[in-house]
Amino acid sequence: MNKWRVLAVMVSAVLVCFSGALAIYACGSQEAGVEKTPVAEPPEELGEPHTAQDAGAPQSVPAPEPTPEPAREPEQAVLDASEGVATSAQPETASASEPSVAALDDGSFLCTPAGTGPFPGVLYNHGGRATVVGGDLEGTCLALAEAGYIGYSKQRRLSESHSIAGHIDDVYEGLNALLAADGVDASRVGIMGFSRGGLLTLQAATERPGTFSAIVAMAPASAKGLLATVLGDTDQIDAPVLVLVSENDLFQDDHVTLTQNVVGALEAEDKHVEHILYGPFGDDGHERFFVVGDYWGDIIAFLSPHL
Repeated sequence: MNKWRVLAVMVSAVLVCFSGALAIYACGSQEAGVEKTPVAEPPEELGEPHTAQDAGAPQSVPAPEPTPEPAREPEQAVLDASEGVATSAQPETASASEPSVAALDDGSFLCTPAGTGPFPGVLYNHGGRATVVGGDLEGTCLALAEAGYIGYSKQRRLSESHSIAGHIDDVYEGLNALLAADGVDASRVGIMGFSRGGLLTLQAATERPGTFSAIVAMAPASAKGLLATVLGDTDQIDAPVLVLVSENDLFQDDHVTLTQNVVGALEAEDKHVEHILYGPFGDDGHERFFVVGDYWGDIIAFLSPHL
């Protein structure tokens, strides 16, 4: 009896030990075969640590701050000198101003350069006789304004008569209108004329000394001997004179010889005179001065230093 009890106790002890060994083996095998989930490290640069109530909640990464726009250049301020107020500078815009041309009731023209004056002024006297007007009143007036002068082209009285009586009065009427024009500098005034207008130009220069700073006569006419009378008074001329003619200007009159007479009379009085003899112009050299043409540059080159 006691023998069987001892044997049972021993068998029970062996079974207990065997069960414990199996349990230990099973636990060891489970740990060896199962991968452990690594503990996630906290993300870097997420700001302040989370509190206990945030534990386990997904963490949101803050949105990046918007990149600031580059600083804009401040608008340059300019000072309005008229009012002393600073204003924003605006880009300059070029203006394409042109001379103004005014056609007057009597057929004359007044032309003013673009910009602000005062400007020198030039009176133009046309050619022709009776009802014929020789020369280009509007074109010459405009060409003067484009060169920086206030131009006045005076149309004289027209009649069936070829008489020159009263024409010098028309010239002086034009001179007064030029001197009264807005923006003209009365201390810088020139006078020019073509054919009969060239004769009248020289006459005005002898009768109004001290008025003109430059004188231009283009193929001056004789007007039945009046030119010879005028040349007797060239001692009164006190401004530089330019005389122009074409070498084939011989048909209505011998304007080449008449021009040489003008130059000779001025030189005899020791006056400042310049003379240009152009080559032939078409069939009639007088027509060279009917419109503003190749001679115009010589006129502007002459006027410029004197006006």
